[in-house]
Amino acid sequence: MPPVRVEKAERIAQSYSAKQMQKKMTSVVITVFEQVRTLEVLLECLESQVCPFPWEVLVTDDGSASPTLALVRRFAERGILDIRFVWQQNHGFRVAAARNNAIRLAMGEVLVFLDAGMLVNESFVARHTSFHKVERLLVCGTRSFTLVDEDADLADLRRRNKLNIIRTPESDRQLLAGQSSTSWVALLGCNFSVRRNPEVRFDEGFVGWGYEDREFACRLARDYSYEVIVSPDVDAIHVSPKTGADEWQPLRNQNGSAEAIVALLRNILYFADLHPAAEMAPALNLLQTFHLDPASDRWVRDMKRPESGTTLESVREWFVRNGVKLTPLTTRAEGWRPVAPANL
Repeated sequence: MPPVRVEKAERIAQSYSAKQMQKKMTSVVITVFEQVRTLEVLLECLESQVCPFPWEVLVTDDGSASPTLALVRRFAERGILDIRFVWQQNHGFRVAAARNNAIRLAMGEVLVFLDAGMLVNESFVARHTSFHKVERLLVCGTRSFTLVDEDADLADLRRRNKLNIIRTPESDRQLLAGQSSTSWVALLGCNFSVRRNPEVRFDEGFVGWGYEDREFACRLARDYSYEVIVSPDVDAIHVSPKTGADEWQPLRNQNGSAEAIVALLRNILYFADLHPAAEMAPALNLLQTFHLDPASDRWVRDMKRPESGTTLESVREWFVRNGVKLTPLTTRAEGWRPVAPANL
C-alpha cells in the first residue's frame, strides 16, 4: 500500500501524474483543528459509505499540533478510502484558507464540505452528490447534535447506536431561510455541497471564527445566481463535548475570549462591507448576543441577553475609537496558487 499523499500548502505544484489527475465524481473536504478523536470516527463513517462512483477524501488541517497526519496515514493504509492530507501553519483560525487548500487539490466534480466534528450515515456522500445534476446549486445539509463526555468511547457508542441524538429548531429555521429572499443564510459551513467551479472559493480575508461560510453563500447566490436548497436528507451529527473546550467553536468556550469576539466582529463588518446591497438583517442575529461592557469598554457575550441592541454602526465606532484595524488580516483574499503534492 503506497503512503498517504500529503499536500503542503506552502509548496507550489509543477505537475501531477496521470493517476493523480484521474477524475473523481466527488471530493469530500474535511476541515480539522486538534480534533483527532472525532475525525477518527468521521473517517470510519466514510469508510462505510455506499457510493456507486469514484470519490475521495481531503483532510485539510488548520495547523494542528496533534498527530492528525498519523491518523490519516493509518486510514490510507487500510485501503478503503482514497484519502489525502493538507496542512497549513497555525496563524490563527483560518478555515477559509484551509478550505481553499483542499479546493485547489480536489479531483472531484462535486465538493462536499464537512467539519471534523461531524458524523454521517452511509448514504451521506451519495445523497449530496445526487443533487448536482445541474449547475449552480448550493446544497445545505442540516445538523443534529450529540453531547458526549470527554472520556467516552465515541467510536464504540456510534457502532452500538448508543449516541443520544438531539434535534433542535435549527433545521426548521434553515428550511424557512431556504425559502426566503435571503436563502443563502441557510448554509451551515459544517455540512454543504457545491460543484467545483472557478467562483467556488472562500475569501481568506476572514480570519477568526465566523462568517466566511455566510459570505461564500451570499456571493454565490447574489453574484453568480446559484440556487440554494436545504435538504434534511443530508443531515449530519455534530459532536459536542458536555464539558470542556471545543477547539472548533472558540466562542462557545466560556462565551469566547475577548480576542475571539473582536475577530468575529471584524469578520461581520468585513462581510457587510463586501456586500453593502445585501439584506443584512437575517445574517446578523449573532450580533445581538454581544454587548459592550461600559465599565471595561470590552465586548462580552451573554446568551441570556439575545436582544442587546448592538448595531453594525456601534461596532464600527468601537473599532475606530480603539484603533483596531478593520481591513482583512490577510492579503490572500483574491486567489491562490497550486499546491505541490509530496509522498511521505
